[in-house]
Amino acid sequence: MTSIVKTEQAVSEQELLDYLDTFGSTGALLPTEKLQFLHVAKAYGLNPFKREIYAVAYGQGEYRKLSIITGYEVYLKRAERTGLLDGWETVFAGAGAALSCRITIWRKDWSRPFSHEVYYSEAAQYAKEGQPSAMW
Repeated sequence: MTSIVKTEQAVSEQELLDYLDTFGSTGALLPTEKLQFLHVAKAYGLNPFKREIYAVAYGQGEYRKLSIITGYEVYLKRAERTGLLDGWETVFAGAGAALSCRITIWRKDWSRPFSHEVYYSEAAQYAKEGQPSAMW
């Protein structure tokens, strides 16, 4: 009779950060930003390997900022787990500075849907050169 020995070995924070660098998730981050990202992911139970959480650093020097972003799929999964989600819809309208996006969410326990609209002109981010970034 053969027995299988199962060993579990904890992965160190440095190993996780090395893996994330390999995936291209944290290469542009400073060491302190990488740790902050890892601790936030752990605290909220989000997996960067599943693209549930992202880190984006922008700016330089004293103006450098770190944004930690939760992937929208996380919100969808959590909403679906409640059993109350009854659908959603996103609609883009307009073009250029008049571009907007509206989301409408239906829940089984609400008599009316929730809607929210975001305008590109209010949410667009620009580089120092004045060019719009992909983030809005």
